[in-house]
Amino acid sequence: MKRKLLLLTFLLVHCLSFSQSELYVLLKKPVNNTPSSTYGGSQCRIGDYNYWYSISHDTGKYDINQNKLNIVVDYGEAYNDDPGDHCNGPCGQHQAYCNGKEIDKTLNHFDRVVVTYMGPDPIECIATTCLPINYHAVLLPKVITPSDRRCERDVLFEQYSDGLDHNVTGLVWEYEDKYLGWQEIPNYKSRYPLNVSLLEIFGANWREKIGVNLNLRFKFTAPFTTDTVASIQNYTITLTECSPDFVSYYNLSNTSCSYKSDGKVSVKLSNNINSAEQLVATLFKEDTVNGDILINQYSTKQLSSTDTTVLVLENLGGGSFGFDWPKYIDAGTYYFRYQVLNIGDTPPKPEKTDDPFWYTLVKTEPSFTIEKATNITFEAERFSDENCVNSKDGKIRVFNVSGGTGQGYEYELNESNNWIPFDSSNIKVNEVIIGGREKGIHKVKVRDSKKCLAKE
Repeated sequence: MKRKLLLLTFLLVHCLSFSQSELYVLLKKPVNNTPSSTYGGSQCRIGDYNYWYSISHDTGKYDINQNKLNIVVDYGEAYNDDPGDHCNGPCGQHQAYCNGKEIDKTLNHFDRVVVTYMGPDPIECIATTCLPINYHAVLLPKVITPSDRRCERDVLFEQYSDGLDHNVTGLVWEYEDKYLGWQEIPNYKSRYPLNVSLLEIFGANWREKIGVNLNLRFKFTAPFTTDTVASIQNYTITLTECSPDFVSYYNLSNTSCSYKSDGKVSVKLSNNINSAEQLVATLFKEDTVNGDILINQYSTKQLSSTDTTVLVLENLGGGSFGFDWPKYIDAGTYYFRYQVLNIGDTPPKPEKTDDPFWYTLVKTEPSFTIEKATNITFEAERFSDENCVNSKDGKIRVFNVSGGTGQGYEYELNESNNWIPFDSSNIKVNEVIIGGREKGIHKVKVRDSKKCLAKE
C-alpha cells in the first residue's frame, strides 16, 4: 500500500491594491489522541499512524483584492497495517484513508462555508469521518466609512448593489458607548452592510449612548468556539442633526406699495428641534444673470454681537412648527436653505452647497415670489372755474385712477394732510369731482387703502 503525502498549504492573499472583499474564518480541530492511545484495553490501530489537514485559509481575517475566492479544506489519515518483522504482505506501507478534497468551493460575496463536526473530541481511535473539523467562513464585500456626515434618519452604510438586506450568521456589530465602552448594538446586529439608521438601531434616545461620532466595529463568531475575529477596520461616522422637512410657505404677502420693500413670508416645517439644537436659515434671491444672491442668515440663537435678530419657532399644531422670517423682503423670487446644527456650532455662510458642514441642508422648493405692488396712477384736470369772483365753487376732476390695492382711494389737496375718501356712491370708483375750489393752482395727491401714494 502506498503512503499518501499531502502538503499543508496556506494560501495567504496579500492585498497589494484596493481591497474589494473581506474573508473571515473561524475553525476548531478536535484533539486527536489516536497516535498514542489505546482503545478498550487493546490497540485500536496497527503500527504507526498519522493524520493531516490541508486548509487554504485558517482562522483569521483576510483582505481580498477580488470579488470571489476559492476555499479548500482537505483531511487525510493513514496507518501502517502490516507492522513487525512477520508481516503478511508488503511491510511498512500505509493504508490511506479519506482521499480527495472534502471542500473545494469558490465563494462570491455573502457565500459561506459551514462545516459542523459531530464526532468525539478528543478522537481516541481513528477518525470516523473524513472531515473532523468545525469550520465557518464568509466572504463579504468591503464597505468603507462614509466620508460625509450622517443624521439620525440616514442609513449608516449604503445598500449593497444587489438591493437585498443581508443578515450574516455569526456577524455581530458593536458600538462604543460613551460611558460603557464597546457594546453590541441592540438591533440589526447581523446586518451587513449596516444599511439602517441610528433611529432604527437605537431609537429616539440614541444621544444618551453616543457622542459626536459613532464608532462601530463587528466581530465574526461561531457556536463551536469562544474565540472571535475582529473586523479588519473600525468605522468612525461623523454625526449631525437631522433637519426638519419643508412643508410649505404661509403668511406670504407682497410689498404693500410699489416703492416699499416690505414683503413677508413664513416657513412651515415638519417638526420641532430640541434644546441642544439650533435651526439656521439663509434667504437666497434667485438671479439668473449673476447667480443667486445670499440676502441674510438667522438662527434660533443669536449669531452676531451686533444683530440680536433670532428666529422664533412657533407650534402650528399637528406636530408642525414654523417661523416668520424676521426681516422684510423686497420684490423678487426667493428660496431658503436651512439646517439643524448643534447649539454650540457657529455656522458659516452656506455659499457652497457641497460644503460637508451643511450635510443636511434643506432647500425649500418650489421658490416663492414677492410681487411688487402696482404703482398708483391718476389724471387730474380743471373741471370748471368759479362762477363768480370769489365764489369758490370751482371744481377739479380726478379720474383714471388705477393701481395699488384697487380697493378704494383717498385724495388730499394742497398738502393739507386731510385725506378724503372717494365718494363710495359714485358709479365710477376710480373717479372723483372735488368742488369748492377757489381761483389758483391746486396740488392733488392720491393714495390707496394701504396708504400707498401715487408716485411718478
